[in-house]
Amino acid sequence: MTEQIFDPLEQELGAVYASAPLSDAFVSSLKFQLNSKIRAQAEPRMRPMKLRPAWIALIVLFAAIIMTTLIIGPDKVYAEMRRLLGYIPGVGLVESGAPIRVLAEPVEQTREGVTITVTSAVLTSDRSHIEYLVFGVPRSAYPDNENVHGCFQSDTLILPDGSKLERFNDFPAIPADVNEVTLVIPCIAETMPGTVPENWQFQLKFVAAPPELTVMPVIETSPTEAPTASLMSTAQPTVTAVDNSVSVTQVIETEKGYILVGEFKPQAKEGEWIQQTGMPVITDANGKVVPLKMNLDAMNTLQTGPDSWVYEIDAVGVSFPISITFSGVAISQPDPEASVEVLFDFGETVEQGQIWQPDIQFELAGHTVKLVEILANSRGGYGFNF
Repeated sequence: MTEQIFDPLEQELGAVYASAPLSDAFVSSLKFQLNSKIRAQAEPRMRPMKLRPAWIALIVLFAAIIMTTLIIGPDKVYAEMRRLLGYIPGVGLVESGAPIRVLAEPVEQTREGVTITVTSAVLTSDRSHIEYLVFGVPRSAYPDNENVHGCFQSDTLILPDGSKLERFNDFPAIPADVNEVTLVIPCIAETMPGTVPENWQFQLKFVAAPPELTVMPVIETSPTEAPTASLMSTAQPTVTAVDNSVSVTQVIETEKGYILVGEFKPQAKEGEWIQQTGMPVITDANGKVVPLKMNLDAMNTLQTGPDSWVYEIDAVGVSFPISITFSGVAISQPDPEASVEVLFDFGETVEQGQIWQPDIQFELAGHTVKLVEILANSRGGYGFNF
């Protein structure tokens, strides 16, 4: 894994839009075309806006609160499927008891003021996880135009016999009888050719993992019906589903508590969808709220799906069982065929970031809706607040 610092604004925009960024030239061209089309209409100062039924689904909400609860307790385990796994922070799931190798010692190189340090490696039977840090790369080495892309070549491991393993997230497994490899970093990610040193090579040596390597026990569960008196008691967590919208698929035991991994798939009726609102709330058997935190490391390394959640709790002082409650709203269309046209004067020119406050009120599908604000956004489109 490579750790680098990029422009915070670029990160925020990427997270919000999750699509390729648009260039200023494209935005300007689109704005010009929009303005030209506005002026070319027969009635240039009154541009109709048609509200489609899909928009109404976002505007008119049936505020049905979804309260979904899952009970977890530490006294018994009722699971249809369990297999012994371990979790290594920063690496992910591994088979407990299987041989693990690690980097013998960090390896570092500095060239022309740029330093790369290979900090760690964890080798298991199914993958090779290697991490390095990069320091000293000047901002000028990165593209200054969003349409230009820097280096994106994959790192490679060269084995003693000359064979190569290419990196995709992690490297494939290195054969158990190979304890020395060459890591080749063709270029530093996203840098422009010739701006910083390229073709880095590091000689890596691996040794058996020490006994103190942190491997947290993992229990994979599949919730079943409530327990019966004939089941034997254990010291492991219970997972009892109260509603099938929420499931706990894995429980990772930490030094002070648990990392809970699960899915939230609310049961929506036909024609509606459920929007989760806010973080879930965990309460213990006494009704006390249990603080939770997102575990981004586990979320990234466990390869969770779009409906998955990963939270960590401190079990000190908590009375089990605990309840996990998700809240949300049910969103539906009152009339899928309903539509309305609204006339609004954008003026002769439109500028990025320009805001209009039309305060227009209209009826749609039996509901009164007020258009309070229009924003010309940076993507060449418009945002509407109702």
